[in-house]
Amino acid sequence: MDDLTFRRRVYEDPDTVDQDILDAAARDPEKRIFLQQTRQLNAQLKDATKVPVPDELAHKLIWQQSTRQYLQQKRKQRWYVALAASVALVTGISATMWFM
Repeated sequence: MDDLTFRRRVYEDPDTVDQDILDAAARDPEKRIFLQQTRQLNAQLKDATKVPVPDELAHKLIWQQSTRQYLQQKRKQRWYVALAASVALVTGISATMWFM
């Protein structure tokens, strides 16, 4: 097995148990070292991805999302209430002026 094919297959799956890969690594010390280093790097990457998740993370995320939605909805309602109050004020003043 040539070096390029060996490296491609090891990069593809460092934890392979393919007999061709193991035989090539057993015959050539450089390939054996490369395989070991790649497996160590793969193990380090797997360990790095195992981040502990806080217990209440899902509840906190849902709370943040619903709070954000509530604030957006509240801002929209303020605009409608302000518009309705303005229309009512103009109507009230106009009606008072008309009847006087």
